[in-house]
Amino acid sequence: LARIEGSAAGACTLFSHNGWGRVENVAVHPQYQRRGVATALVLRAVADSLEEGNGCTFLYTEVGGDAARLYRRLGFEPWAERMNRRFRG
Repeated sequence: LARIEGSAAGACTLFSHNGWGRVENVAVHPQYQRRGVATALVLRAVADSLEEGNGCTFLYTEVGGDAARLYRRLGFEPWAERMNRRFRG
């Protein structure tokens, strides 16, 4: 949770399992967007992931969106494009 002047500015979630960290649900209150809140949240999540012993930390995002550009600037690299698949039973 990120706070600015006592108000909740944003939050994200870190899941860890078997040496893998996954950052999810990065959200910033509209009032605090474009002020470095998402950057701080993601960098903290990655630091926490490393502290927990994870060898890899990843996240999912839309290709080409603002979030993807932010994550790229923070050092994340595209791994694969998620493919939508439909299964019939």
